[in-house]
Amino acid sequence: MTIRRVFLETAATVRPLLDEPALTASWESPSALELMSVGALAGHLVRAVATVERYLDEPPSEAPLLDAPGYLMSVDGLADEITSELHRGIRARAEAEARGGPEGVRATWDGAMRSLRRRLPDEPADRRVAVLGGRAMLLDQYLVTRLLELVVHGDDLAASLGVEPPPFDTEATGLVVECLLEVARRRHGDLAVVRAFTRRERDVVQALRVL
Repeated sequence: MTIRRVFLETAATVRPLLDEPALTASWESPSALELMSVGALAGHLVRAVATVERYLDEPPSEAPLLDAPGYLMSVDGLADEITSELHRGIRARAEAEARGGPEGVRATWDGAMRSLRRRLPDEPADRRVAVLGGRAMLLDQYLVTRLLELVVHGDDLAASLGVEPPPFDTEATGLVVECLLEVARRRHGDLAVVRAFTRRERDVVQALRVL
């Protein structure tokens, strides 16, 4: 298994959601995510592929490397309330991505994927990328975070449209679960995670609530 193959295959699995008739019909309607329209959610989802291409076009960062769980933990406020400054920024970027409407989102997605199918196989294993805020990651670790976005928000968009979620492969969902679980372990410790799995009455920190 390579993360690049899994990423490309998962993106292909999610892509049919953008062709759903309900997407256009409900573009301005509220999505399954509070304070985000269906169109903004589609815009947010497309960033899971578009940002990879954009970061590949930028000079790599020489900052200390973060892995995927470390990246998620480094983004202050990711697990905060949706009214926080961070989440307002996320929604603003999603709305900007969605300004071209359904056709624009599809065009952005398809253009980025054509480029990534060509470029990803040729990138070296030690390829660095400069991501949000100048953080440095290996390309494959950044793709794990984008895979998480595809799975989580692909499911969100399907729920918003009233259709079945994409048939995600277990390789994809396994990588997402592994990443999220590692964030929970680093943030709260293993005992808290064990309690979250087995003793909810003592799960005072909601250890599995990662995002």
